[in-house]
Amino acid sequence: MSLELDHEDEKAQQLMAFAKQAEEIVDQFVKLVVEQDSVQAMGQIMENCVSLTGAKRAIFVYDSKVAGEATAQSHIRRPQFRRDHFQKICSSFVRGRGGPQPREGDMVIFFDGGRQLAPMVLSACVKITNAEDHGQHWEKKQRQEMIIHYCEQSIRARRCLVRGLIPTHEGIHIVTSGPVLVQDIPRKIFSGTSLSTAIGPVKLLPFDEEQGFWLISKEEKDKIYGPAGKVLSGGALPDCPDRPDLGEDHIPVNYHVMPQAVFAELLHSFQASVMVNATEIDGKGAEAAILAKKSYIGVTFTEYHAQQLRKLLVRFVWEQFKDQSSPLYNVEVQTLLKALGGNPNASTPLPLGSSGGSGGSGNTVQPSASGRGKGGRGKGKGGGKGGGKAGSKAGGKAAGGKAGGKAAGKSKSKKRAAGEDDASDGSKKQKTSEESSKKEEIMNKLKMLTRQGMIEDDDDDDDMADEAEE
Repeated sequence: MSLELDHEDEKAQQLMAFAKQAEEIVDQFVKLVVEQDSVQAMGQIMENCVSLTGAKRAIFVYDSKVAGEATAQSHIRRPQFRRDHFQKICSSFVRGRGGPQPREGDMVIFFDGGRQLAPMVLSACVKITNAEDHGQHWEKKQRQEMIIHYCEQSIRARRCLVRGLIPTHEGIHIVTSGPVLVQDIPRKIFSGTSLSTAIGPVKLLPFDEEQGFWLISKEEKDKIYGPAGKVLSGGALPDCPDRPDLGEDHIPVNYHVMPQAVFAELLHSFQASVMVNATEIDGKGAEAAILAKKSYIGVTFTEYHAQQLRKLLVRFVWEQFKDQSSPLYNVEVQTLLKALGGNPNASTPLPLGSSGGSGGSGNTVQPSASGRGKGGRGKGKGGGKGGGKAGSKAGGKAAGGKAGGKAAGKSKSKKRAAGEDDASDGSKKQKTSEESSKKEEIMNKLKMLTRQGMIEDDDDDDDMADEAEE
């Protein structure tokens, strides 16, 4: 049986191909691995990461502010530093690089969260082997201290209560085996050069989804962190400010995350081939790596955490396809979205309904757009069997047009009569049903991409074009 798809359906299928391309880009540069309980298990995972073992220069990032979450008052508390946790993942990174200590040029970059943690960090940078040198310090171990300066206004915007002085600086400790080798180049985002010991001013993201902050429900957050991601804290602090009121089921995935710009600067200034983020939380490091076309390995708390992050990153790449200032900008995606009536600059350009009224079999890509179909052009919020939701229960009034033909402007009763005539032809009805089903499948998957950052990976996706020709 021949399955004919109209012009708009073909464009929707082309968009699906770009949606799959977004997934491929994420998988090309980003590898998310779930944290293991032991150094041996983590080391085996790192050894299997080809992007790490073969890289010219690797940097290892550990942000103590987001290495888990405090069990009490996490909006003002940072998790207690766990030396064993840092040593486990750092040692697995070293093992993935092929030795008991980092290669020359590799860097361990540690964010201390404004706490005096340098002695504990250095004591954890030791050889983990089965030989006599187990526990010995790395040869030629050196530490270089830097600072990161945060924009005061962005800190104020995150805080519910401002009391006393506002800490705007944080220490960054760079530990190497041998001298710190840095090429003298201008910074990518911030002022100065790569030889400067300061980075900033860094503007923190507000707790706002529209600006890229990841907000989730409490149930999702518990599944993301799991038992291992919760770090026991002390008793309640006196006069503790309330948590930010962001609405129901809108909780920051972490209150202390850093913006994408920091990771982009680290990749650029230190000329890294691969970044290992031991404290992956919201994908900002992965975003920076994708834009820089560098390899990235993120260590997640749970498998669920890794799955949700991948969805988030696919949606990020899709948004980059539409951003003319992005290195991933794709003019074909822009053209296809415009052809389907979508707004390429909207954050969710394809809020499609699963069914429409009887104004035609077209597809609707905006709530306010009209559904363009074979039988007419449905006004209101959508129209057509394969389009969006109708502006009325009847599926919207039909309006005459070139695409409408004689069906446009006909009354409701005449449409019903025409439908009954079509139903009399069994084969035609079956064909129409299959067309509508295929259209609905395509458009729903595009809807899932724009709203949830994913495309369902099923067998139908790969064979979609073949089915259209059968």
